[in-house]
Amino acid sequence: PPRRNVSLEDGDALTFRSIANDLDPDAPLGEQLEYLPGGVQVTIVGRLAAEAEDGEAATSVEQRVTWGYTNGCDSLPVTDGDRIGWVTFEKLEPASTAFCPIAPET
Repeated sequence: PPRRNVSLEDGDALTFRSIANDLDPDAPLGEQLEYLPGGVQVTIVGRLAAEAEDGEAATSVEQRVTWGYTNGCDSLPVTDGDRIGWVTFEKLEPASTAFCPIAPET
C-alpha cells in the first residue's frame, strides 16, 4: 500500500521492497506473472517552508518519477548514483540470478 504523510528531511532515505521478491525460483516465471513488476511510480510532495514571510501558507511542490521495465536482464532503468530531481538512487540490488542468469550475485 502507498505510504502517506511521511515526514522527511534533506538527506533522509526511503526503502522500497520489490514485489519481485515474492517470485519463487523453483517455479516457472510464466506461472507467477502477478509478481513480475511492469514499472514503478513514486510521488513526492515537498513543503518548501513552514510559512512564507508574508504569512501566506507554505508552498508545496510535487515530483513524480515513473519508469517501466523491459524485463531484460541487461537493461537497468536506474543505477546507483543516478539522480532524478530530488531523488538519488543508492544501494540498488540486482535481479535474482534465478531469473536473470547474467545478473551479478549478491
